[in-house]
Amino acid sequence: MKKVTLKNGREFLIRKATENDGEEMAKFKVCISGESDFLSFGKGELEITPETEGKIIGSENGTDNSVIILGLMDGEIAGFVTFQGGTRVRKRHGGEMGIAVLRKYWGLGIGGLLLLDLKELVDENLVSLNLKQIALNLMYATYQAAEGKARAAALYQYFSWDMCKDIKIEELFTVGPEELKGTDAFMEEWISFLKKTPGDRAADLLSEACLDGKGIRCLCETAREAGTRHPALYERACAYLLEEGKELDCEQLGLEAIEILPEKLVIRGRIADLTAQAATRLNHPKVLAECYQAAFDSQSTLNHYLRLFELPDYEDRADKGAKYAKMLTDNVSGEGYYNNKQMLTNAISQDQKKVILFFNREFELIYQECQRDKDFLGWSSQFKGIAVPLFMLLLDRSPKLSKAGHQLLNELKFRIGFMEGDGADLAARFLYWKAKVPLSDEHYQKYRPWLEAEVDKRAEAIVGGGYRKSYYKAALLITALGETMESNGKLNGRRALIDHYKKLYPRKRAFKGEIDMFLLEVNLERI
Repeated sequence: MKKVTLKNGREFLIRKATENDGEEMAKFKVCISGESDFLSFGKGELEITPETEGKIIGSENGTDNSVIILGLMDGEIAGFVTFQGGTRVRKRHGGEMGIAVLRKYWGLGIGGLLLLDLKELVDENLVSLNLKQIALNLMYATYQAAEGKARAAALYQYFSWDMCKDIKIEELFTVGPEELKGTDAFMEEWISFLKKTPGDRAADLLSEACLDGKGIRCLCETAREAGTRHPALYERACAYLLEEGKELDCEQLGLEAIEILPEKLVIRGRIADLTAQAATRLNHPKVLAECYQAAFDSQSTLNHYLRLFELPDYEDRADKGAKYAKMLTDNVSGEGYYNNKQMLTNAISQDQKKVILFFNREFELIYQECQRDKDFLGWSSQFKGIAVPLFMLLLDRSPKLSKAGHQLLNELKFRIGFMEGDGADLAARFLYWKAKVPLSDEHYQKYRPWLEAEVDKRAEAIVGGGYRKSYYKAALLITALGETMESNGKLNGRRALIDHYKKLYPRKRAFKGEIDMFLLEVNLERI
């Protein structure tokens, strides 16, 4: 038994039918037989009595794959949904489903509530139904039963269900036995309703309605009209224009969105990315710089930060960007935006803020931060597990990354907040950045002993502690450190360091196997 408050404020009770409901079920069926043309029977076609209805209910309840669910208002049956399963073994989970609601209760969402209750049986694999088709039929009936804003609101309720997420509005117009009337007027009502309705689903449906109806021009106009509630419209319009090769239109619309939308919205950063792609194709460097800055200000990821180094005034932009990142909120859970992610606001973690400080060349600050951390087991979840590999790669003087270098970066990608999506390549961005960072022998001489000590303690914690599943982590750090030492003038630095640790742990065959994998790369060129 379940109680629900309807949109009119009245209480609605949902429960399984019993044989005692025979009299009320008979009244219900007599009434609906003359109210709708969508039933399998018409007025006077069936012999309906309390006794026969009670027996039908008892028969359905006597099987484990059939059910009748009632919806009651003040003790009166307002609607019901029934599922009758097949009798053959291979068809027991399939069957026939029916749903009906008294006309006086149309428009209150009762049919949908009953269908959702039946969906629970489907989710538990107790019955097998084509819920999409059932939902379409119910929506078809709803379209005919309601008008104006009430119809749009009732249909949107169905579209907001998970089982209706793949249904398109055009399917509704062709599902029934006869052509629906007034679809052009309805589409105007539908678009008007969606403009005022917040949420990602409304934005999806609005975008679909515009493109399927009047095309990209309608979507652009609607974005300008409703973009503050649905910024996703700007994003989809820009993506569409870019894909169609209309770079100038994309650039113009994107710049409008960047100007209008609040800076804190993450989606503004994604729109700036699309606009930047258009500006690149058009060879508009000033627009490109504006888009790069807007992308970082709204979505302060590492790849957006590293792109600032591609601009002529990168030093000033990088300094301001690092200060800006410090002020951002630390809430990165996305809580409260489950159904409206287009309104998600810019936020990064404390570790990601420190990473940006590292790439802003504030090495001493990061070094001192790591000095305060004395843990070596569980290191991977601490900031030191990010900083040590980054310092190794920074101090490596080779112009390209080795296999170990690539692996270090790939394992850091998620933790440092580097997001894919704009054609970004972390290795390429890292090397481009490093080429602009002046390093002296003093940097190497200061940080090398610290790195050696950190790697040594980390290896002892993992290998000495017998954590076999993490042996490869120790082997990777040792190899990368050896390559950094070799690139700074130590003869055979990688091989020497690897041999040192193999002798240090002679009985750890699994560890030696992991570290020997990197020795196989000795004769390969850096990639």
